[in-house]
Amino acid sequence: MNKKFKRINRGLILGAIALVATIIYISVDYYNFSKEKPLISEQVENYIQDMLTVMPMDQPVKLMTDNSAYDRTKEVIEKYWSAQNISNSQHWYISKSDFLSYINTVYGKSSSIYDGYVESADASISSIKVSKNGPNVALITCTINLRLTASDLCDFIHMTGTDSIPEWEFTNSNLNKLKDDNTSIKIERRYECEFKMYRVNGTWKIGGANSYYMDMSNSIIED
Repeated sequence: MNKKFKRINRGLILGAIALVATIIYISVDYYNFSKEKPLISEQVENYIQDMLTVMPMDQPVKLMTDNSAYDRTKEVIEKYWSAQNISNSQHWYISKSDFLSYINTVYGKSSSIYDGYVESADASISSIKVSKNGPNVALITCTINLRLTASDLCDFIHMTGTDSIPEWEFTNSNLNKLKDDNTSIKIERRYECEFKMYRVNGTWKIGGANSYYMDMSNSIIED
């Protein structure tokens, strides 16, 4: 009987030790993550700023004679994105390979149906929130208020994929105004974004992203 109780006590002690070790590990993990939150936010902000530098172009895709626009965008994606696999439950996220495929489509001369291009891009970030989403995984939600000036109707790259300025967003009267070479389009869109980031070799990188826009406004301006 004593041997049986000894075995039970030993099991309880080992179980208690394992529980305490798990609690300590989780506490330390959350503490370390809390210290990295500012770095994660900064990484997202730097990514958005770098994307803003590659969005503008100086001519329509159809007139480009080299792949410099694609190469510049790919360089930013390679810097900030990881080839981390996204689980099937997050099929609405785009991955790094998805993003590279999208920009290849936008910058492909044969696939471009519009004659316009982005002339300038600016954005502000608000409501950024960083939360732990697993071991070495973070979920970042934020609002990006994007402001673009475009020469005409066009497809464009943004922080979480691609979008367009299509005909159906304008009245016939405004579409006729666009035929004038001295006019441009000014758009504002508020994107609600999610970034799933992974700690890879000590650096936080984007493994997947998703967004949708809530508000938008378009106007025709004279240059």
